[in-house]
Amino acid sequence: MCTERYIHPFTDFGFKRLFGNEHHKEFMIDFLNSLLEDEEPIKDITYMPTEQLSRITGERNAIFDIYCTTNSGQHFIVEMQNAYQPFFADRSIFYATFPMHEIAQKGDWDFNLPRIYTVSFLNFNMPEFANEAEAKHVVKLTDIATKKVFSNKLTLIFLEMKKFNKEIDELENNFDKWLYVIKNMNQLDSFPDRLKSKLLERFFKAAEIFAFNASERRAYEGSLKAMRDYNNTVRAGIDEGYEKGYDKGYGKGWALGVDEGRAEGRAEGRAEGRAEGRAEGRAEGRTEERSDLLRKLRDNGMTNEDMAKFTGLSPEEIKTLLS
Repeated sequence: MCTERYIHPFTDFGFKRLFGNEHHKEFMIDFLNSLLEDEEPIKDITYMPTEQLSRITGERNAIFDIYCTTNSGQHFIVEMQNAYQPFFADRSIFYATFPMHEIAQKGDWDFNLPRIYTVSFLNFNMPEFANEAEAKHVVKLTDIATKKVFSNKLTLIFLEMKKFNKEIDELENNFDKWLYVIKNMNQLDSFPDRLKSKLLERFFKAAEIFAFNASERRAYEGSLKAMRDYNNTVRAGIDEGYEKGYDKGYGKGWALGVDEGRAEGRAEGRAEGRAEGRAEGRAEGRTEERSDLLRKLRDNGMTNEDMAKFTGLSPEEIKTLLS
């Protein structure tokens, strides 16, 4: 049973209730305008069916969290992702093509595409942005030589929520406010006065769990349990990898060290050789143990900087162990 006042936006239920609901579309409009601050303001959106059937028989369907079009004809795919995937960038490109095929007209057509955006809230860090501190990443087709945008018809936007660490008194604009609210709302007991926004105040009211009916509460608690189960599975995988890496690395290194120690002991003295062999074995075991742990953390989306904070190792040590 949940004890928080506000729902967690990272859950499937919470994200779709707050941003994918026709009654709450003012939230999505305001967020998108804050995200695309330099473009023409969006005045209205229309929610589309989230299942986009392929035109090719036998081809898989694409299921999006939220799919909407704007009053000016832009198409937005908006999703929340808790699970790390090794080829998430490729996945984003692949799914962006589905609206393109849906837009294609029969008969005479000049291939004039509308602007298509994918917006991905990520509860993990992407290796493609490992050396970048900012949470927001905007990707377009560009000319490598001139660095100019080749086409503005496809835009991929990735929001690495783990990198957004601003406190409430550090928020600089409306976009910062949205990221702060989405990341921290379920931990708050009331609407923060410092946000000074009537719209965000309504956003918090829509997220109040005590106002849910019995069916909504059951749906939310089921969604919350699914998210927590996934997070626990990830943590268990990291712990298991650490333990296996330790056992394998220490045991293998110790045995190797003992063998080497015995060989040296025959020449220089059995007792001294064993002691030296054990020492070398333990050292090799600890090195392999650390390398296995770092690879596991890297595969789960952790940057070198985060690994340094987590393990206490220096960036140089981490680079050496990973190589």
